[in-house]
Amino acid sequence: MNETTQQIAPAAEKTQAMAGIECPVCQTANVPLSVWCAECGFRLDSTPGEVSVSEPRYSVTDGQQTVFLKPGENVVGRLNADVFLSDPSVSRRHAVITVGDDGVTVRDENSANGTRLDGQTLTAGEAHEWKPGRTVEFGSARLKLVSPEGEGAAEDIEVAQPVDAVAWLRGAGMEFPLKEGSTSIGRRPGNEIVIPDPYVSGSHATITIEGDTASITDTGSANGTYINDARLEAGNSAALSEGDTIRFARVDLRFEWAVQDEDESEI
Repeated sequence: MNETTQQIAPAAEKTQAMAGIECPVCQTANVPLSVWCAECGFRLDSTPGEVSVSEPRYSVTDGQQTVFLKPGENVVGRLNADVFLSDPSVSRRHAVITVGDDGVTVRDENSANGTRLDGQTLTAGEAHEWKPGRTVEFGSARLKLVSPEGEGAAEDIEVAQPVDAVAWLRGAGMEFPLKEGSTSIGRRPGNEIVIPDPYVSGSHATITIEGDTASITDTGSANGTYINDARLEAGNSAALSEGDTIRFARVDLRFEWAVQDEDESEI
């Protein structure tokens, strides 16, 4: 009689789902492998505490919005980019800006509509030196490089400024217009003023201007809003005056009223 040996196959191992990461500051559940909290911008592998002010960095600006560059490679494009450009002429991975000890270079990543430095089309795959104050076009999106010292700052860019700006937020290499009414400020693209620093919350603050009065409200930021070094508690508002320094987490901007034309002041 032949004995038949029946082997029982081991049960198939279930795929283990990676656990999400809870932010220690705002308790938001973030997707696995996240580095920064999607809600408040806190670095998930660090310990909550006082935020140190960062060293000055290179940045790129279109005259209204500014993006700070990190050391090493910064991807420019419409998808998963360090420098996000929503212009449809920009490729998903359009170019790479590299910040090194000797300066900054830009390299086209075989984009569909090309990259131009001061009007000259760059050969794909070749790194070209990008000096502060010079303009690079990614498709039809134009950015100017600003040095940590402010060389090539936003005020040097020839772009049309909003005619309804009644005040400004300004800092080294940065300039944001403020309109009558409320202006939302934060790291998320949906804000009217986007500050891409990772320590700035998705929804950080709101500035409200009514006539000749201005105020700022912290909308529950994780790393704080400061006016002349005094912290504004979450949900509270404070008046703003000409020349006040506002710190959004670790980004300092100065509040300035727009200069009124003489013709308008006589009306």
